[in-house]
Amino acid sequence: MFYVHTQTKNSSNMPFDTDFIKFKIVDKKVPKRTAIQETVPDAVGSYNEVIEIAGKSTVRTVYALPKFTIPDDKLLDKDCFIYGGALTLELETYLTDRVVLLVNARERMLFGSDIGKFHTQVGMGLKFIIN
Repeated sequence: MFYVHTQTKNSSNMPFDTDFIKFKIVDKKVPKRTAIQETVPDAVGSYNEVIEIAGKSTVRTVYALPKFTIPDDKLLDKDCFIYGGALTLELETYLTDRVVLLVNARERMLFGSDIGKFHTQVGMGLKFIIN
């Protein structure tokens, strides 16, 4: 068995869900016009695997992989997919020739989550044009 220790850090204030984590053995350098060969070992087990990574937190997980060899020209890589997205709306409108009203809104959301978390940011301001 190989025991792979990983650390995943969420620097944002919003929690994110992880869809999948997979390990693969890939080529170190891929020259142009060459077929890419990957081997994907399946994890036998894991310790402290979490689905949601809370905001401003770090999660450490240990994965158990079956024994295998890694040739000199290859390396072990980890893929991780996190659900999430953001929608931004910005509006600028002239109140007069020299005064502009600024409004923006951002909605951050998690996809594929049973919790259904949303985070909304709204801002408003004035811009004065001075010549």
